[in-house]
Amino acid sequence: MRARNPFLEVSRMGLRRLLGLACRNPLSRHFGSFARDFWHYRAVTDFPSATYQQGVLPLALAYANRLFGKEYYRNDRIRKLAVGGVRRWVEIQHSDGSFDEWYPQEHSHVATAFTSYAVSEAVRILGISEEAVIRALERAGAWLGRKIDRDVANHTAGAVAALWNIAELTGSETVRKAYNRNVEAMGDLQSEEGWFPENGSFDIGYLSVSLHYLAKAYDRSGDERIRRMVERGAEFLDFFVAPDGAVPSEIGNRNTQYLMPAGILLAARYSEAARRLRRRFLEGLEAGRVVGPTEADDRYFTFFFLPNFMQAAVLYSENPPVGVEEEEKTGGGLYGVRDFPRARALVSRVQSRTLFLNYGKGGVFRLYRGPKLVGRDAGYFARLEDGRLLTTALLAESEEVRKITATEFLIETPFKFVDDTVPAERFLVPFRFFSATAGRVPGVMPRFNEWVKERYIRARKPGPLRLKRCITLLDSGGIRVEDEVTVESGVKAELIRATSTSAMHVPSSRYAATEDFLFEEEPVESGKSVRVIE
Repeated sequence: MRARNPFLEVSRMGLRRLLGLACRNPLSRHFGSFARDFWHYRAVTDFPSATYQQGVLPLALAYANRLFGKEYYRNDRIRKLAVGGVRRWVEIQHSDGSFDEWYPQEHSHVATAFTSYAVSEAVRILGISEEAVIRALERAGAWLGRKIDRDVANHTAGAVAALWNIAELTGSETVRKAYNRNVEAMGDLQSEEGWFPENGSFDIGYLSVSLHYLAKAYDRSGDERIRRMVERGAEFLDFFVAPDGAVPSEIGNRNTQYLMPAGILLAARYSEAARRLRRRFLEGLEAGRVVGPTEADDRYFTFFFLPNFMQAAVLYSENPPVGVEEEEKTGGGLYGVRDFPRARALVSRVQSRTLFLNYGKGGVFRLYRGPKLVGRDAGYFARLEDGRLLTTALLAESEEVRKITATEFLIETPFKFVDDTVPAERFLVPFRFFSATAGRVPGVMPRFNEWVKERYIRARKPGPLRLKRCITLLDSGGIRVEDEVTVESGVKAELIRATSTSAMHVPSSRYAATEDFLFEEEPVESGKSVRVIE
């Protein structure tokens, strides 16, 4: 008897939701746009984010694959809407080949890379040969060849997959060279531990995004450079999936709560670690522990989740796992402590306990006893009298972290300011004026984009509170945490010890996972405290 495809139900539900986001009136100027906040609401935003045009790929998959439902399969109206979405993508492209994600004139790398991949896949599946579409893909490929994102590696991974497709569709030698430059960049970026940098360190969810695009590129190209990256990345990722199938989001730098399954299923064809990941992901999906399309907001539902889960559904139908896969005593089956000093994180499996610890991020941790989550610490948060927010849950400087022994760590770090303001409340009109005037001058927006990232994502300004945290791994597999929080004289602050709250601005985070409500985020006082969790 053929195994049930675990990705189908969520994909079919997602297709109905996606169709509700699309402008389906063929006479409308917005036909094929999936940016419902733009074309339908009309008063929420003044421009359509290109990221919504990822919706063309799910429609192409539904048109070409009977498994998503006979109402979509070879349905000419579905094809016309997908083609309309591709044409809409062409219409919103800048003359330099790039696209906007968050604001006009942004020239976003990720919007260009990821949507170019989705559109190129739709072009392949649907057999679109319109010259305007092919030329738009070639322009996007040329732009990606000039812009390599070395800070956020998943963007470059997306470019690798897009550039291979575009080179195949256009025959452009310029794009082929751009593909090779991006592959070489990904090889340079990969840590010897297997992870890729996401604003300074590893992230679990975004590593799965990178692995998806790289695995797809390897599947198409047979490029052995990429296969080695995928295998090493899967081996690292294999350590960071919880016994219940959840993602210990606070351990990663960008706090993502998800795994993207399509790349894992592709890599499982040749990677032992990916096969273990596949098994645990499917167990988590069955148990309702996975953050997927249902939990995502409209933007990332269209941009990330639905396209990936539908690709996973196709892959699963082509190659379903057979029988029960044995878990080897590596990665997910490790017993003992595995430290990753470059990531400044470790995983411990002793007796029935599994501990995830990021000692480079204020000592955040998650502890399981068997499959049960028994302890979680996402760092301290404080709010000053003037309303400013601070946290310990950001990357610490190297001098703020000391590894005393293999099982003892000392972290001494200031609380750092977190900007949780909404700039559009005050600056929307002048910002739009800036975008429409100075923003059109070559070179201005790249510098502005970099300033935004420094201001809202990478800033690490210290505040008037400090944390001294001593962590000891116990022989039982548990953890002892001794904290001392000090506040400068005359400073008043509210304090909480968080269990699921995150600090860094990451648009694809802060979804609701089932484990987020197991522990209170209670107010605490400054001073000393000791916890032993087993």
